[in-house]
Formats: sequence, structure tokens, C-alpha cells
Amino acid sequence: MRGHKTGGRTKGVPNKVSASARDNIIVAFDSIGGIPALVEWAKANQTDFYRIYARLLPVESHVGGPDGAAVEIDLVGAKEMLMQKLLPELFATDRDIKCKEIGR
Repeated sequence: MRGHKTGGRTKGVPNKVSASARDNIIVAFDSIGGIPALVEWAKANQTDFYRIYARLLPVESHVGGPDGAAVEIDLVGAKEMLMQKLLPELFATDRDIKCKEIGR
């Protein structure tokens, strides 16, 4: 028989170390150039970029609808939509990126 849990974090409370690490990574990302620097790196390292990108896509998902019925998720369509939004960023010129940053 298992004992009753008496210590630790309350269920649902985020881990402070993980939150701190995530915040530090965001600061570091911004400090090394943010999205424009990532785009430049992706252009120069397309194979590595797509390898990382592919790992971020869900392979399989088990989601139920409101009545518990299966929900169809079009991962191919989702990937195509993301690529349509991502590819222009990858192949944008420096001028395009600067215009986007200032809102033109």
C-alpha cells in the first residue's frame, strides 16, 4: 500500500527551476540577435534547422472531442500552413526583416 503524499509542490504549480531556465534561454536568444539571427542561421544551416523543426512537430496525438469521440487532426495540413508562414521568413532579405520589425 502506498503512503499519502505529504510534501513537494502542489499539483499544477510550475517548477521554478524550469521556469527560470526557460526565461534565461529567452534572454540569451534575444541577446544573440533573436529571430533575425535565427533566420540567418537557418539559411546557413538548413539541414540542421529542418532536423530541429521536425522534432517540434507532433508525431502522434490522442485527443478526444467533447463527447469522447475521436478528433481528426490534419498534421500534413498543419505542417504546410506552418511552412507557408515560415519559408518567407527564411528567405526574406535583410531589408524585408527590417521593414517587418518597424511595421511596414
